[in-house]
Amino acid sequence: MLHGLFRPISVFPWDGAQTTMYTVLMDNPTPGGYYSNCALKASNKLANDEEERKWLWETSCQLTGLPVK
Repeated sequence: MLHGLFRPISVFPWDGAQTTMYTVLMDNPTPGGYYSNCALKASNKLANDEEERKWLWETSCQLTGLPVK
């Protein structure tokens, strides 16, 4: 029953590895680029928001007990 629920959002390992293999084997991948389904895609706007990145880093450090640097 659970298999049927997760099937629409899950992929087989071979399929899941294709984008990774694509970026490893391509001649000029975009540094820091976001790739999905073997294509360069626009990243979420929050990924480029300096305040959001700082908040996430500091919160992660606090939750894990690591020093904030």
